[in-house]
Amino acid sequence: MNPGVLSARGSLHPDVHSKSHLSMEEWRRLLARCGRKPGRKYVHSLRVATLRLEATLEYCTSRQQADASETDSVQRWRRQGKKLRQALGPVRQADVSLDKLARVRSWAHTDSDGHPVLPKECMGGIEEIERSIKQSREAAAKKLVAVVNRRRKRLNRLSRKVESAFGGFAPSLESGAEERIRAQIASVAADFPALHSENLHEFRKRVKKIRYLAEVFAPHDVAAAHQAALLKRMTGAVGEWHDWQGLTQEAARAEHGNASMAAAAEFLQAQAGRSLESARKLCRQLMTRLLKPAANGNLLHPESEREAADPVPRKPVVSVPSTLRRAAAGRSARVS
Repeated sequence: MNPGVLSARGSLHPDVHSKSHLSMEEWRRLLARCGRKPGRKYVHSLRVATLRLEATLEYCTSRQQADASETDSVQRWRRQGKKLRQALGPVRQADVSLDKLARVRSWAHTDSDGHPVLPKECMGGIEEIERSIKQSREAAAKKLVAVVNRRRKRLNRLSRKVESAFGGFAPSLESGAEERIRAQIASVAADFPALHSENLHEFRKRVKKIRYLAEVFAPHDVAAAHQAALLKRMTGAVGEWHDWQGLTQEAARAEHGNASMAAAAEFLQAQAGRSLESARKLCRQLMTRLLKPAANGNLLHPESEREAADPVPRKPVVSVPSTLRRAAAGRSARVS
């Protein structure tokens, strides 16, 4: 049996150096880590590893002849993997939200001209959101530990059965990956003719699944590597919007007439709006390019390409929220 992506020994194909090629053995190690202490690094790694293995297994079962018992093992592992991801999701989202809020905190400092980038009136609301998310993260982490420990033996047993069935999969021996990936991209394009706030997250989930598959073949196929790089840019841009939107919703839930929280919510909503338009523009451009076949394999290196879409600025162009302007006007009227 050739050592491959799902090698029982945990080794990889000799030509594979990409971090996207994770073995089941590595996946079990991450599972054990999260069952003991779900730190942010291991939560993220386990979630990504699970998604990548799911994409690889779906591809393997579609390309290889597997008997009923092998197919059943894969389906059972994927069902358990989905439940695991459902427990990982809230912990990971809390970590991402706290990272975003740390960035917002850095905007409270003055710029080079001495002007505050983030109005200080927002900081009370930002700090309250931060406390709430930390509490949610703690509760979600406890639930994750319970889920992992309850399902770990079953997951480990199923993962070994999957290894036995598909351990010989070697992406370097596959051909035509680019066309198959493009066909999946075309299916997503047909299902999402227009992108907006109501469907953008679902669009991202579909694209991310294709991206992980493209990353399996990237070390051996320059076209697949190009596709993976562009798909990653798309999922990153949409993810940026989704994170800001989540923070906006968190602020809105906790507002309850609190002026500082209302100001924070308005500030975060402005960030979400900018990132939404940036993500939609970038996705339209990249989907057009991804649907075009490569001309004689002549692909530009993704790192050398520059898109017209403007990235979300690290520091926003901030105007004082209308909530604060109204409060200031009221104070001035009382003084006069």
